[in-house]
Amino acid sequence: MELFEVLTAPGKSRYEKTLQYLYCLLIEVENLDKSHLKAFHVQFQEHVPEDGKLLIAEFIWQFYFRMSINNDNGSPESTTVTDTINYLRAKAQQPIQAPERVSKAQLTKLRNEKRRQRQHLGFYETLKGTASLLPETLLNLHMAMAERLRQVMHDNPTFISTAQINNIDAHSYVIYNTEKFDNISKLKVGNTPLLKVAKKIVLFDCESSIKRFGELNFIRLADLNKNHRTNFEQLLVFSWSPTPKSFYRSKSRRDLINERYKIPANSSYVITAMESLLDQSGCNQISVHFTGIENSHFWDAFVTETTIRELYELRSIKLLNIYSLCYNEDIKNYLISDLFGHDDSKFISNSTKEAISELDIDTLARIRNLLDNVFDLIIQSEHNLEIAKFVSNDSIIVVSDLVVASQELTLKISDALGLGGANKIASWAAVENLIDSNILLLCYQDQGRFPNHILPNIFESALATCNMIIAVYVSFLFRLRYQWSLYAFNRDRIHFLSHDIRRKHFAWGELQQKLNYSIPKKKMNLDWSQENQYSSSKIGETYRIRYKAGKARTYTSSDLFIFNNFNNGVYRVDRMANIFENFHEGDDSLVIQNLDDIQEDINIYDKIVDTTVQEQELRVIRKQFQLEIDTAGSLWKVLLKEQASKHGEVSAYENLRDYLRTRRLNIVSFQHYKNTWINPGSDSTSPLSRNVFLSLCEYLNLPRTYFVIVQRLKNSAKQSSRHSTRQMNLLLKDLFNDGCFDVGVDPQAVLVDRLTFYKKNHPLDELGIDENHLLGNLVTLVELIIPELRLFEIVTLEKIYNE
Repeated sequence: MELFEVLTAPGKSRYEKTLQYLYCLLIEVENLDKSHLKAFHVQFQEHVPEDGKLLIAEFIWQFYFRMSINNDNGSPESTTVTDTINYLRAKAQQPIQAPERVSKAQLTKLRNEKRRQRQHLGFYETLKGTASLLPETLLNLHMAMAERLRQVMHDNPTFISTAQINNIDAHSYVIYNTEKFDNISKLKVGNTPLLKVAKKIVLFDCESSIKRFGELNFIRLADLNKNHRTNFEQLLVFSWSPTPKSFYRSKSRRDLINERYKIPANSSYVITAMESLLDQSGCNQISVHFTGIENSHFWDAFVTETTIRELYELRSIKLLNIYSLCYNEDIKNYLISDLFGHDDSKFISNSTKEAISELDIDTLARIRNLLDNVFDLIIQSEHNLEIAKFVSNDSIIVVSDLVVASQELTLKISDALGLGGANKIASWAAVENLIDSNILLLCYQDQGRFPNHILPNIFESALATCNMIIAVYVSFLFRLRYQWSLYAFNRDRIHFLSHDIRRKHFAWGELQQKLNYSIPKKKMNLDWSQENQYSSSKIGETYRIRYKAGKARTYTSSDLFIFNNFNNGVYRVDRMANIFENFHEGDDSLVIQNLDDIQEDINIYDKIVDTTVQEQELRVIRKQFQLEIDTAGSLWKVLLKEQASKHGEVSAYENLRDYLRTRRLNIVSFQHYKNTWINPGSDSTSPLSRNVFLSLCEYLNLPRTYFVIVQRLKNSAKQSSRHSTRQMNLLLKDLFNDGCFDVGVDPQAVLVDRLTFYKKNHPLDELGIDENHLLGNLVTLVELIIPELRLFEIVTLEKIYNE
């Protein structure tokens, strides 16, 4: 095409198909209704190097220049191009006027200037005689790109900046800008303000230049049209996704840019790597294989037992990645001993270990035997022999980082797989950036649930640059998870890429139908909230922040931070990984605060409610049971002890056991019941199981208020516990992202219509929040946190890969 031929930036042959796609896209945008302002955000999902961005910037300039000249119906009497041609002709006809004593260099300069004038004259003479060259498009560039583009287009007389628009020989349909809004708002074309002449505002790779171009946002432009008689037709934004590639990270970047420039919903179009044809790495996709039977009654029974007893960690993906490595009796005995023995576990949390210790003997034996049968099934399936088929002399075997940390288990696995000296057992993080290696994935890692996505994963991974990469998993443990994850991955991608242009040209409805057909038939009981809680802390990458005030600190990718941009009074919460992706060196407009720090500084659970009211409620409950004890946490124990004294310990234990069984719950061992539950002096505040404690309160006729009070006391006593801190952080995250902390916002007005959401998505009673007073409690929580907001400026933010 003619437009492609005039491009002068290097390397354009590589980008020919990309530019063809972009051309068709922009033509679609040009055909949109121009009666009111439209926004269009083009995001490239594929990484584009700087030379590619330079070429695309030149293409955009040329595209809008040619669109303007084709649509220009100006009259010859008022055209700028005629005046410019006459001016240049006169200059070109003048002889070179050189001093008598002129140096060779000076003479060369004068001749070059004369040659430039003739070239410019020739260029203008190719334009339509009616061309007005009025600046209809304002192309906004960061300074480095503007300088590079200026060097590429130095022979084009119509490539001018906003600073040149009043020069007699400098006129163009497209002018580039690097200045702030306040500066360009003062510029004029003749006697008309520049912003009343321009029709299109283009922001090219400007997400890090919000302080310079932030006023050119959609809302401001619409206001200028309405109240100041401007005529803006389009706001066009061109941006690039972060690296490494992930459409979840692309979504985060897209949403950030849309927020910064106030771009309306459904106005973004993402050009995928396949569409841009820029992904020339030739990388191999991860080939996923499943071995053995697809369903197991042993496993289903184990899931049921651990679900009833709220032992989620024992059926989490974290543990499945360890279970699937049980290749022989030696490994089985090692794992069973670690999980159910008396010593501390290498693979499960202290809270789960404690919950296991509270199980009665029969229940413990049942769960242990079921897992033993699961291990036997894996051993008998000879899963290790199937894996061995894919092992080459130099294969890197990827397992859970918990396994890597256990030298004893690593050696047992190496022996079972018959690995040689050239083989290496490593975690995902250790091999993420390797190339030219053969990798065998035995650790299942999918994308997780947005926004807590995991990268790399079996769908998106830098590991795919390797020679051969194969994943082999136990079918009855992982196949259903894989099917649901693949469905969710495709569903989210379709939603992410959906746009009116795609629906018009790409048979998008048929794609949606295919997605619907791919929904797995069998349901899966997967709790991503708990998966994130039990996932390994060694996530492959950490982030080091050096603050303007204070020492450097290191965080994980999932750590939550409050952040504020541009001192605009808007406070939001996001993960460290997402903040990193959108941080640019030298950006002093971003301030942040780790959400955990707030809970370290104050005890939220002590302050979230009126303790006077709480004490009044306790007095009512004590009076009801004619008790005078001071400690709320021991009231339930006193009542149980009274029953044991009245009916005998064994009989009282059996009665309670039978009651809990009617609710599909199991009681602790008799010894634990005797030492803890009917001992008011024991340290335990409440049973570990929430459902057991709720049923226990019902059994003792204790009101729900008592359960909430005890949970509040328990959280207060365990302020630093991972579980309670995480639950409160998730609640605070939603409060921040709902806008409750924004300057000038009334949190009660925000929350009054959101109470159902908070009841559904947060364990309020575990947090010590009474649903009957939910609105007041949440407003109090917001008011409690506001004085603790101390956001800090960042000097540097860097990613560190763990080995």
